[in-house]
Amino acid sequence: MQCKHCLKEFTGGASRIREHYVYSTPACSVSQCEKVPADVLALMQQEHAKRLKKDQVSAAKRALEMATCSTVAAAAAAVGGSKKQKRSFNTPMEQAKPSVTRL
Repeated sequence: MQCKHCLKEFTGGASRIREHYVYSTPACSVSQCEKVPADVLALMQQEHAKRLKKDQVSAAKRALEMATCSTVAAAAAAVGGSKKQKRSFNTPMEQAKPSVTRL
């Protein structure tokens, strides 16, 4: 891929170009574009901030789900429901078939 503003060549995808414009993570070893227009830079920074916020919300949801799952498992163990129940994965058609025993 190539930057439209400074014509620098990149290996990788669109995320490398976005990082080149925004330059939010210097540790990514991507140089900052010196020729990107201010309006494009402002737009890219807004999009980057939205993406970061979305990632933080997703991480918080995952943490809440993990905490809820462990709390439910602990409550089930305390009640005595720690034994796993055997589940049947048969389809309704398989359940309707009579079982045949061989002699």
